[in-house]
Amino acid sequence: MSTIPAQSRTETGKGISRKLRRDGRIPVTVYGSGDPINLSMAANDLLRSVRAGAFWTTKHTLDIDGKDKLDVLARDVQTHVVNGLPMHADFMRFDAKKQVRVNVTVRVTGEDQSPGLLKGGVLQLVRSDIEMVCRADSIPNELVISMAGTDIGDSVHMSSIELPEGVRPAIADRDFTVASVVGTRTSTMANLAEGEEGADADAEGAEGAEEGGEEKAAE
Repeated sequence: MSTIPAQSRTETGKGISRKLRRDGRIPVTVYGSGDPINLSMAANDLLRSVRAGAFWTTKHTLDIDGKDKLDVLARDVQTHVVNGLPMHADFMRFDAKKQVRVNVTVRVTGEDQSPGLLKGGVLQLVRSDIEMVCRADSIPNELVISMAGTDIGDSVHMSSIELPEGVRPAIADRDFTVASVVGTRTSTMANLAEGEEGADADAEGAEGAEEGGEEKAAE
């Protein structure tokens, strides 16, 4: 859980938002369970929370005017198209019993145990995050997939991910692909080389058998 200082505000509008940004602050709106609450916070404080990781799955506490505390979940951060700095943020009041939809980051493991990757294949992460449905107090920090044992052309699907009780993917009508191992020129050459080595070994075995047969016939 992180704590972000915030200030209450009564004035709204584009002019007020521009003034806040000139002062290094951004407008913030909190939704859910009642009327929206208009706040502001320092852009740097928000950036610090975002960069700390697990921003979208962490329960945040807004410290409002140093007097009131409000538990929330992050819902949206609008950023500047050029410099990437935050322009506006939306939060939702935290209700532990409420079902929420949240994007959870995918973490890949076992890359050094994948035959396909070791021979030059490329990891294709189809989904870097996955929308999950769960109670607000049961949001997983990450979803872990393992590439161990995967070869060229193999895929890892949603069904292979171990989920905590009560957590399910928002897409429920199919077992979608999360990651796969894609072939490259390097991996193709490696496969050809393996095939040639196998063919050579088979040829040597056949030649040995023929020589043995000829020797027996000569005897």
